[in-house]
Amino acid sequence: MPDSVRSLMPLPVKTRCSGRILEGLYSVPEIPSAWIIALGCENQPRIRLEHLHQTLNDDGYACLSFQVLETREIWDSEASEFYRTNADEIAERIFATTERFGHLPELIGMKAGMLVWGLAAGAALVAAARMPDTIHTAVVCEGRPDFAGRCLKRIEIPVIFLTTAHDQPLCRANSEAAASMKKSRALQIKGGSQLDPGNCQEMLDEAEDWFHKHLSLTS
Repeated sequence: MPDSVRSLMPLPVKTRCSGRILEGLYSVPEIPSAWIIALGCENQPRIRLEHLHQTLNDDGYACLSFQVLETREIWDSEASEFYRTNADEIAERIFATTERFGHLPELIGMKAGMLVWGLAAGAALVAAARMPDTIHTAVVCEGRPDFAGRCLKRIEIPVIFLTTAHDQPLCRANSEAAASMKKSRALQIKGGSQLDPGNCQEMLDEAEDWFHKHLSLTS
C-alpha cells in the first residue's frame, strides 16, 4: 500500500489482509472532497474501471477499487456460495483495507462512500455497519444484499439499490433489503442486463447523484 499518492491515473495497489493479497487501483484528484471504495471489481474489465476512476476523480472523489477475493479464490470457488458462506471473512478484508487507506494523509478525516457490484454487496454492507464514522453512504448495483443477513437491520447509512429489469428475483431481493433499512431506497433501471453499456452508465450516473447528495460538506 502506498504511503501517499496523488494521481489522476489509476495506480495498481496491493494490500495484505488475513494472509490474502488483494489487488486494486487507486487514484486521487488534487483536492479530494471525499473518497469512494469500489468493491466487487473481479468481473469488471480494466477499461470500465478506468472510466469509473476518471468519472469519480472529475467529481472530486478519490477512488479505491479492489478485488475482495484473491485471484486463486475467484477461479477455485463457487462464487455465489463462497460469498454467502464467507460474508464475515470478506467483510473483515473490506474493513481492514478501508482502515488502512483511510489513514493516508490525503484521506484522513474525509467522508467515504461505497460503490458495490454483485455478490460482494452483502459483505460490503456488513463492513459498512462496522464503520459508521467512515462510511457515510453506499450504492449497490445488481447486488446480493441478502448475504448480509440480519446485519441489514443495523445499517443506518443511506443506501440505494440499483437493479435492471431483466432479473425480477434480484429486484425483489433488493427491494426487500431497502424496505428493511431506515434510509434506503430501491431503483429499477429499465432495460436488459447490467452488462449493457447503457445500463452501466446509467447506474454510474445514479451513483454520482447519490454521492453528491450524501457526501457533500453539508450532508
